[in-house]
Amino acid sequence: MNWHHIGGDVEVIASNSALETIELYLSETLLEMVLETVKKESHPDWACSKFLVRAFKQAGFDVVEDSIQVKNACSGGGGFMSETLLLRGRTLGGDVASLVVKASLSGAGDGALISDMLFRRESALYTRTLPAAEAALKAAEGGAWRPLWPACPGLFGGGGGCLLLEDVVAAGFRKASSAASARGLDLEHCLVAMRGLARFHAATTRNACQDAQAEPLLRESVFFGSSQGPLRHLQTKTTILKMAEILSRYPWFRTYKDKFLQFADKLLLRAVDAVSRCNNKLTVMLHGDFQKNNMMFRYSDEELEVIFYDYQGAHVGSPAEDLQYFLHTSASLEVLQQHTDLLLSEYHRTLHHTLRALGLQEQAVAYPLNQLRREMEQLALVGVFCTYVVLPVMLNLAAVDFDQDTSSPSFAANVDKLLQKCYTNPEYLSFAEYLTPIFEKNCLLGS
Repeated sequence: MNWHHIGGDVEVIASNSALETIELYLSETLLEMVLETVKKESHPDWACSKFLVRAFKQAGFDVVEDSIQVKNACSGGGGFMSETLLLRGRTLGGDVASLVVKASLSGAGDGALISDMLFRRESALYTRTLPAAEAALKAAEGGAWRPLWPACPGLFGGGGGCLLLEDVVAAGFRKASSAASARGLDLEHCLVAMRGLARFHAATTRNACQDAQAEPLLRESVFFGSSQGPLRHLQTKTTILKMAEILSRYPWFRTYKDKFLQFADKLLLRAVDAVSRCNNKLTVMLHGDFQKNNMMFRYSDEELEVIFYDYQGAHVGSPAEDLQYFLHTSASLEVLQQHTDLLLSEYHRTLHHTLRALGLQEQAVAYPLNQLRREMEQLALVGVFCTYVVLPVMLNLAAVDFDQDTSSPSFAANVDKLLQKCYTNPEYLSFAEYLTPIFEKNCLLGS
């Protein structure tokens, strides 16, 4: 994406007030991947130079107004249904300063309303949950502490405000390689993600329920909340039916086709029910969209570090929900086949160690490894949902290469073409052929 200069009399292009929901085949999880990939370069009308100078000032940088440059950051995983801008400017001392500014979509309509609710979740995390968790981790880990999320100088501006966030790319973090993105993360990256997730979960345990009381939106999953299920039900059903139609050309799938024709109407509702019924013994703050496009890594000879971002789906619940989501959207097939037990054990080992370091011995004792495994079984349908609805696009983001104007006469054909590519991608087919018999054996495909 191109940089746009901000300063003087240069006009900033106003963004669309909202992006319409795809109603034909894509669930909102697929829509997230689409928007982050193809959203056009345009900027909100509030992003004027004087406003951005003040934002830099609050973040601790005195920048020259005419030096500020801005571009959209969503292509790097900036967030679903938000205005996310990456700013760069020259300080009075001649250094380069960078900053991420994130705000909800402006305007009216359903898109802006959804955006505002997601922004409220993320704001609650960055202004309440994450500062407390970071302070606890720093006190417990001392010199071994490493950051797990971007630093946040706070909210800025009027109305709902903007979140000011550290530019972690400037700090040396980057996405895993494009090869890893196309296949899923290897064991090394997955282990680092598991350790980081365990530290995040442990550090939020003490205040998770209290934070959800302060912000009611944190009480329910964006994807699997009981009030969300009916809204996404038709989208999921249509997607699964289309998947069954496409995959029926492969002999290995024909045995399962009739089950999927019946299962399509029940998948999301059963996953929602599983989340609501989960008998979790440890309540933590969940990321809610814990997948490889929402994390970056810093590489060195000493260690591999990870940063998590995009907390718009945050909510309280069982750790198993984040784990199922990650394993079935982000791990490579080799890791799923050979190392799932190792990942769960490493997650649990780090969780227990961190809980005890935080003085939460009672919570650690109440959550042995076999309890985590029970909750993984209870939330297995989260993994099933991700395998058939989210994973196909996660493995094939390059196929999302068309404009998202739903009024276009070619829109339906473009979506159909996208799903054809996603569900016939050899990488995805390997996952589906491996996991479908396992789901069937565990009675997860019944209607």
